[in-house]
Amino acid sequence: MVRRAATGILAVLIALGVVSLGWSETDTALDHPSVAEVLAMAEAGIDDAVILERIARLELPELSGQDLAALKKAGLSDGVLLALVRRGGHAPSSDPAPGPRQTPATAARPEAQAPEPFPEGMGRLVVEFRSPFPVSFLEVVVDGKSVATRGEMLEGASDPGQFLARPARLSIKKGEVIYEELLPAGSHEILAGFAVTSVESNPDDEWSEYSRERYTSRGVRAERRTTPLPAWGANPGATCEIVEGETCRVIVELQRRRSRHRGGGSAYGLKYRLR
Repeated sequence: MVRRAATGILAVLIALGVVSLGWSETDTALDHPSVAEVLAMAEAGIDDAVILERIARLELPELSGQDLAALKKAGLSDGVLLALVRRGGHAPSSDPAPGPRQTPATAARPEAQAPEPFPEGMGRLVVEFRSPFPVSFLEVVVDGKSVATRGEMLEGASDPGQFLARPARLSIKKGEVIYEELLPAGSHEILAGFAVTSVESNPDDEWSEYSRERYTSRGVRAERRTTPLPAWGANPGATCEIVEGETCRVIVELQRRRSRHRGGGSAYGLKYRLR
């Protein structure tokens, strides 16, 4: 499986010109092998944090506004585009060679580096999920648009006498960032949703040799509601006031309350915290 994935990525790199194709000054910036390598990594679904680390070690050309527009249409995030702009025309960085070990008394104090500024009029939104129980699906909606999902929402029923595949579980007890992006300064609405999906027998014919199984999901939908749907909790949502040059962090804590009555189900909810 690993060999097959590596072969597929190599094919993408060859097709984009990262491997075996050169680059001359007469080519456009988008023909540069380093830019093609960044596109190949994004196409393969590599996390932005890994791509940014790789960009710091590449020699990149100056990019025009038209180049950036084309890369945006190709699917690169604003954070990756910003890194390409800052690195354009600069030599790649390299890790310092190991030197003699210094003691605290002789070690030179590193110079404080100012954090890189945000683009004008932009701030960062970070949405983190935390849950004491495993879930099967997560979703983030910003300003009415679904921007990130994790896991799978399973629906349907089996054929008579057959079994369904058991849902995979996401463990986020220690917290996990699901969405992080640069957004224009101002007010933004955030809605988070999650599902806990299980497999149940159809109660209408569970004693029959032709019984069916079905997926049943409970949780909170990523849509604003004042009253919950059956098996789904209401969603209050949260509003994040993004300030230029600053980060708004939204922590979504998933909650489950079991019924005290024997045979009762679970009620699900969530709580937003801004930080």
